This record gives sequence, structure tokens and C-alpha cells, in this order.
Amino acid sequence: MEFNLFYRGAIKSNSGHDEKHEIRLEFHKQLNLLWTLAPLKFHTDWKQIRENKELNSKIGLNNYVFLVSSNLNMYVELNINFLIPRKTSFQDIDNKLKTLCDALHLPDKNTEASKPRYDIQPILCLLEDDNLIYKLNADTEYLLENTFENNDRTIFKNEHDMITIIGVKIRGNRNIQEYSDLII
Repeated sequence: MEFNLFYRGAIKSNSGHDEKHEIRLEFHKQLNLLWTLAPLKFHTDWKQIRENKELNSKIGLNNYVFLVSSNLNMYVELNINFLIPRKTSFQDIDNKLKTLCDALHLPDKNTEASKPRYDIQPILCLLEDDNLIYKLNADTEYLLENTFENNDRTIFKNEHDMITIIGVKIRGNRNIQEYSDLII
């Protein structure tokens, strides 16, 4: 299965838990829509909170469901494209990638105490853990747009904002019948 996630805004180097969780919640909205489309719409039972914890986890007061699981021998390939304003420079790509990868998986039970979100249950994540990232490619490009003009088409609020597009390819063992339609 292939799809794109995106994020519009600043991605700080070495972001704190709250900033990562806000990015995670933006991905939740997109993943929630993805679950309504084929082939995931045929796997909506995966979104149920179950005792076996194969595809879900409770961290603090929040329930999480993740799409890519080590229990199902799945992993992902990510192609990340950072589109930045042309009047800025991009620095510290390794720590921005760490922030982004952390926001794609479940919060760490020991260090990332996420705030309870009773309005969003379960919170959907792409990954159970970032060790399920099999391959990672990152590019930085200028967005060829007058990004700071004072008009209705302003894309960025400040020079730290960017548009990040994440191409996701789900890989895994095709012999597991339960999800073979998701694997490319």
C-alpha cells in the first residue's frame, strides 16, 4: 500500500513531547480518512481496542491504534520531501527527521506522557515503533512561491514553517493472509 501524509508548519530540531504529539495528531486526521478508503476500509476491525494488543496500545489515558506492526511482520519505506520557503535555509536535517519519525509512531511509554484526548479515541498512528522504518530518503527543496506576500495565498506564517510530504510504502510478509492486500 502506498500513500502520502503531509505536515504544514515548523518542525523543530529536538522537539519536546508536546510538539511531537501535536504533529502526531495532525497525522491522526489523515490516517482516520485513510481508514475509510480501500483497502483499509476492509480492516476497520483493526481500529478496535483489543486485549491482545496486537495493533493497539494504551499509553497514559490515551488509546492508540497503529497501522504498521512488528507482530504482523510489517515495515515501511519513507520518502520525505521538505518544501521550504526560498528566502530561508534548511539546517539540522538529522534532528528534524528524528522529530518527524518520533511523531509517526506511538509515544514512548516511559518518557512521552501525552495529554489525555477524550475527544479523539483511539489516536491513530502510522507505526508501532520507529524501528519499523526499513528505508528512509529525505530531500529538501525550495517551494517556488511568493510565500511571505501579504495576500490571501500566504502559505507560511514565518521562515521556520515548511510543507513536509511523506511518501509511505508498507512492506511485509505477503504470506500472512490477514493483511496481504496492504503490502506492496
